[in-house]
Amino acid sequence: MPVTFEPSSSRRSFLRAAVGVGAAAALAPVCGCVPAGRVRLTPTSPGALPFQPTGEPEHVALLSDVHVSGRGRGNMAEYLDEAIAQVLSRPQRPGRVLVAGDCAHLRGKAEDYEAYVRQMRPFEDAGLATHVTLGNHDHRDNFWSALPAAHANASAGIERQAMVVPGVHADWFLLDSLGQTNRGPGVIGDNQLGWLEAELDARPQRPALVVVHHDVDPTGKDRSLSDGARLFDILRPRRNVKAVFFGHTHVYRVVTDPCGIHLVNLPALGYTLWMRSFVGWADCRVYADGAVLDVRPLRRKDRKRAETRKLRWRTGATGLT
Repeated sequence: MPVTFEPSSSRRSFLRAAVGVGAAAALAPVCGCVPAGRVRLTPTSPGALPFQPTGEPEHVALLSDVHVSGRGRGNMAEYLDEAIAQVLSRPQRPGRVLVAGDCAHLRGKAEDYEAYVRQMRPFEDAGLATHVTLGNHDHRDNFWSALPAAHANASAGIERQAMVVPGVHADWFLLDSLGQTNRGPGVIGDNQLGWLEAELDARPQRPALVVVHHDVDPTGKDRSLSDGARLFDILRPRRNVKAVFFGHTHVYRVVTDPCGIHLVNLPALGYTLWMRSFVGWADCRVYADGAVLDVRPLRRKDRKRAETRKLRWRTGATGLT
């Protein structure tokens, strides 16, 4: 499928936007019509929202930016091994694993995915389903060659590693934002956006949680995802969409879109890029009306940064606002 790319900008632009740097004008009254560049994101403090979990949750392990290399083991492989061990040893073990892209180290070589399959095997041996989407350091054909079952499970007709993963309390929508391997911004594309729109509308009563690799920025300042504004045109008015989980920046942060969609930037597992980042993963406990995110840094020096964060879903289940 032919794709047009625009010049990429620094990941720092998303981080600046996420903390509300710069003036932002008043918002339009209808969430689906908030203009790009007129959005103020709200930092979400741990436990700040009035949400008291009730009932039995579904546990989902969230990993991102694992960056497995086929050229020998190193810190990245050790971090993944430790994260797998932590997931499998949790008192309430997650029932599935979601990986938000960048499975491979740099260019998505075949040997990287061979190593990735070997390292992830403990999840399969323990009976945990693992669902994966792709990022800018992946290579789609090499990934599918190494994991043909993943290709079979991807959505037919759009040739992307996209799928709907039904959950107990919410459904997960995995989007493939890989444009060109190791270059350019991410792109979802017309076919995948149309697929997402149809799938969301087919499940109007079910809370929808979206997973994509590239950072999503509704302020319009960051060009990491070239069609991110179009993505938000789909997500905002559909009240069943509750949160978007993504990676790419290697910096953990949670903010809230003016329409109430939680934007969760997952920590990277392979390595850090910035002084304030850490390697880690998250155990997401999903309830009917929200989620509790247990963030687990791996390195001893970072473990004091572990936190539990409550996310209350915005109200409304069906139809467009």
